[in-house]
Amino acid sequence: MWNLPKPDIETSINEIDDVIAHSRKMTPADKQHIEALYREYDSNGGSISAQRHRIVPDNIKSGLETAYPKTYKDGDHYYIRQRLVRDINLCPLCSIGLPTTLDHHLPQSTFEALSVCGNNLVPMCSDCNRLKNNSVKSLLHPYYDQLPVDRIFLNATIIITQHDGIHFKFTVDAKVLTDKALFDKLNNTIEDCELDSTFSQGLITYLKDKLYKRGLTTIDSVKKYLGSELEREAEIYGLNHWKTAVLRAIIDDNNITINHLRVYM
Repeated sequence: MWNLPKPDIETSINEIDDVIAHSRKMTPADKQHIEALYREYDSNGGSISAQRHRIVPDNIKSGLETAYPKTYKDGDHYYIRQRLVRDINLCPLCSIGLPTTLDHHLPQSTFEALSVCGNNLVPMCSDCNRLKNNSVKSLLHPYYDQLPVDRIFLNATIIITQHDGIHFKFTVDAKVLTDKALFDKLNNTIEDCELDSTFSQGLITYLKDKLYKRGLTTIDSVKKYLGSELEREAEIYGLNHWKTAVLRAIIDDNNITINHLRVYM
């Protein structure tokens, strides 16, 4: 999980003119209502209330909702999608899947007037997008909810199961991530987007790549090697990526054996 660069709100506002020009439901006079909504969304950190949205004129809601399908390839507003996905190579929630979809952070079904607002459209993989859309909780906004990068708040715990099996449980440290609203959003995102499961799927491939061909036959040799890799991985992915959390967990766990890892992989 990581933040994405926040789109320039002025660019999103400038795009209103073209969206209106291609609409049969809106006129240039409607821009002032849309601009005011976009600026309020931006100043509120990527949020507006349902009550605030209800006062937007119905023709604007309908016009902007109708404009969203035109953001797909060959549509009049495809440039909006191109702008948002440019240089984004991985999903900001799972950091595994390709960002092949745009997620409406505030759902289009309720906030139609934000349908083509670039600041409400987040590149995301299809699995995370689908799971997020099933949630009714407040989840992380990759543009606006700034996670700290200078301290460790995401931990992985190794759970040993029957027949020498293991799995990894990811948790957020409330003593480190002291912002209660941010803590709740991150926990909700992990739970509702089933990131434990997604991380675990990526983890098997990751550990095989790290360990399988290296001839490591003892848990001590594994931990020594992973210790040498941890700093490099943290430099690439950050302190709170699932990969660095897992490396720390394996290094620090006193009960894990080489057989546990072999069974897992």
